[in-house]
Amino acid sequence: VRILAHIPSLKIIGVDRSANMLACARRNAEQAGVSDRLALIRSDGHSLPFADGTFSVVLCNSVLHHAREPLALLREIFRVASPDAAVLLRDLRRPARPMLGWHLWRHGRQYHGEMRRLFNASVKAAYTLEELEGMLSQAGAHGTSVFRFRGAHLGIERRGRL
Repeated sequence: VRILAHIPSLKIIGVDRSANMLACARRNAEQAGVSDRLALIRSDGHSLPFADGTFSVVLCNSVLHHAREPLALLREIFRVASPDAAVLLRDLRRPARPMLGWHLWRHGRQYHGEMRRLFNASVKAAYTLEELEGMLSQAGAHGTSVFRFRGAHLGIERRGRL
């Protein structure tokens, strides 16, 4: 929604398998006055309903650690991105075991109760930088790089070509 508010010519297709998340996105877009440029589709990221190379930009935020088959999800993301498309994925970072307790305290200290439990579980299910690099290699995602984003996140990036 924020991107649509800043770029008036942009159109976005949002995909989520959760009806609740789509309803939230729909409400936010309506409140921001951008719902006419946002299409929302309920679908599983492992099998997207788009032809190969459909998109010029693909963004994915905090989904990879939830994927039942993360390698298949990565392959699907790169399948629907055109060969020249920019791709940006961001997800939580799982630190090395000796740092896990500190990491959970440092980056999860604002959460309490159920939110804290979900944050801790998500970090434990997330990937290390090395694991992501290995998955990208297996996925055949050429031209990508993995980077650390602040303390708690990792990113996967492929710069687009215009």
